Amino acid sequence: VNHGYTISRVQRVDIGLTKANYKTDKYRVVFFGKEAELKTLLKIEPNLIAYLPLKISIFAEGEETLIATMNPSEFTAMFKNPKLRKYFTRWQQDFSSVLHEVSQVK
Repeated sequence: VNHGYTISRVQRVDIGLTKANYKTDKYRVVFFGKEAELKTLLKIEPNLIAYLPLKISIFAEGEETLIATMNPSEFTAMFKNPKLRKYFTRWQQDFSSVLHEVSQVK
C-alpha cells in the first residue's frame, strides 16, 4: 500500500498443502497491482495477462516467515516492447523496497 498498490485478493494455499500431508501454519498468495496501470499495460501487451496482477507468496511456519516473488526485471527478457521497461524496472525497485521493509519487522 505504501508504494501505491492495491491488494486484489489473498488466496489460501495451505489447505491444499495440508491435504497433501504437508504440515504448514500459513501459506498465502497475495495478488496486487495498480488497476489503471494494469489496464494500460494489457492494452500495450495482452500477453501480460498471465502474469498480472502481480503476486507475492507468503509462507509462515511458527516464528519464521518467507516471502517469494518473481523478479519483475525478468519480464524485460520476455516482453521486448520498450514502453514496458519503465514499469518492470519500477516494479523491481518497489519489490526490493517492500522485501527490505518486511525483513526489518520484528
